[in-house]
Amino acid sequence: TMPSRTESFGIAYLEGWANRKPVLAAIAGAVPELVRENENGILVEFGAVAEIASGILHLLSSPATAEKLGDAGYALTTSCYTWPMVLKRVRTAYSRALGFELPEITYHD
Repeated sequence: TMPSRTESFGIAYLEGWANRKPVLAAIAGAVPELVRENENGILVEFGAVAEIASGILHLLSSPATAEKLGDAGYALTTSCYTWPMVLKRVRTAYSRALGFELPEITYHD
């Protein structure tokens, strides 16, 4: 659960998903582009305490839903947000900005 008003991306969501946990997030910034309602998480209005509590209770009382959301988040994280994938996107962005191709970036686990 991270009902932040100012979260620009939400690495905490990726960390939760990497551990197959469901997430509950506030509708703010770019978060709704990452967290999809009832697909990979639960979205609530920022500051809506009753909605936050309801979302948490829903996840606790419905383990199958929590597992489904966590698994969907895990699939998203492992298909789009691994460090090698992020490094590739950063390299591409810098290459475009600089106007020339940068050398490959090597990532070591």
